[in-house]
Amino acid sequence: VKNDVPSRRTLADSLKDSHDPPESVSWPFIINNMMSKDGPPSEEDLVTLKALRSKILSVSKKGSTNGFELDMPLTWFLLYVITHKYEKKFIPYDDLKEFCIQSSYLDREDADHQFEGMLTLFHMLGFYAFFDHTETSREWICTDITALYGEFANLLTVHFKKPLSFKCKAARKFHRSGIIRQADFEELFNEVGINEAIPKKWLLEVIHHLGLAAKYQSDPEEYFMP
Repeated sequence: VKNDVPSRRTLADSLKDSHDPPESVSWPFIINNMMSKDGPPSEEDLVTLKALRSKILSVSKKGSTNGFELDMPLTWFLLYVITHKYEKKFIPYDDLKEFCIQSSYLDREDADHQFEGMLTLFHMLGFYAFFDHTETSREWICTDITALYGEFANLLTVHFKKPLSFKCKAARKFHRSGIIRQADFEELFNEVGINEAIPKKWLLEVIHHLGLAAKYQSDPEEYFMP
């Protein structure tokens, strides 16, 4: 696993060396509030657990036409806690999957199927952002949806600033025309404060998929973001 993948030891900081949980539980998804062997969990942990239980149960009710019934591993919750605490919110697909396998959050013989299921669930619950509509969009996972919103905002707010406030030509051209040209990706994203760790092409694919930008059928690629 590469160095930018979170360490499993991070779990100790957030769950105080909790007991190993059962591998899976059936509906309803039960989360144990007394996970710490050093005493009751903190008020912050209780709020987190309560919010997670509420979200999961709201979409897992039996008989609900919009819900689902699954055996969901409780270890996935521990992974969510680790990635939620981890400072980097954009992680390559293959790196996160390998971390999950090595840390026993997935069974190696069925890792692909389980990982896809976990990502789909977390995306539905709003924990992660995982877009599988193209090969490019599948390459990265955002483990905190608010971090992704923040990157969108960095681009959208360009139109509300004065052109002369920008240092680079790429930002001024984008402000004037709304067009993002491939040749300007690096310069523009640096100017507006996009996270350097995020692949530019991946972010633009996501923005296009969500309807925030139109993609021209051109080579090199161009996007229009009004």
